[in-house]
Amino acid sequence: MLPKPRNMAPGTLEKFRLGVYIGAMRVAALLGLLAALPAHAGDPVTPAQAQKNVVAALPKDVTQGLPQGGDLRAHLQRLTPEQKQAALRALSAKEGELGDDPATLGVIGQAYAGLGKVKEAKQAAQELLRQNPNNPEAQRIMSWVTSQEKLAGRDGAGG
Repeated sequence: MLPKPRNMAPGTLEKFRLGVYIGAMRVAALLGLLAALPAHAGDPVTPAQAQKNVVAALPKDVTQGLPQGGDLRAHLQRLTPEQKQAALRALSAKEGELGDDPATLGVIGQAYAGLGKVKEAKQAAQELLRQNPNNPEAQRIMSWVTSQEKLAGRDGAGG
């Protein structure tokens, strides 16, 4: 313990100690928040990680039989109407939590395409194109969207 300086007003040392304590608590709280962030925060998301994240957001019975890294769009196209509705509800509910990085947007767009949701797939592709006009995944999705919009009975409103 440090000796008390002689010309210090009463209570000043206690206020100083309290200030140091509060400062230390703020630092500890900040370090705790940083430790709670995902290890990859700020790192680019790989296409494999993006697909893993999107697949994890879908109901288990919907993703059953999909091999890791498999064609998500083709898999979702083969679902029953009830499974497609469950997948659509889950994807819509979790979409904001999945991220807006190019890899994730591409997988989200492919998932919506697999579910036959033209409008949603188009929105994901347009955001990808806004970020990078030469994004090949966005161009693939937009090709699918264009073909769907040309089909009879489709107006691009979400199939």
